[in-house]
Amino acid sequence: MDLSAGRYQIKNILVNGCIDKGISLGEKGILYTDFVSIKNSDTGLVSKDSSLATINKALIRNVKKCFSVYRKKQEFGGAKIVFPTKECVDSPFDVQQLSSLEDL
Repeated sequence: MDLSAGRYQIKNILVNGCIDKGISLGEKGILYTDFVSIKNSDTGLVSKDSSLATINKALIRNVKKCFSVYRKKQEFGGAKIVFPTKECVDSPFDVQQLSSLEDL
């Protein structure tokens, strides 16, 4: 699921079998969701380039990386994720300098 430059409110997101990212949010995008399920993907969730992802509940399994939050393009700032990090039991996560994580 690739989202950018908009405001998205999605109640439930179910993603399975993505080769790259389950959810990718960029370019000042804002995502709010009650529940996310991401399985069998390389990376679960990415927020980049001045974006904000707020995830209330999550089920993330069989991924190489739970989530990443970073700045990719010079014209944007860092990004932010509000996320229940206890869901990242089996996989690491990355928070790049100038980006931030708020744990639920």
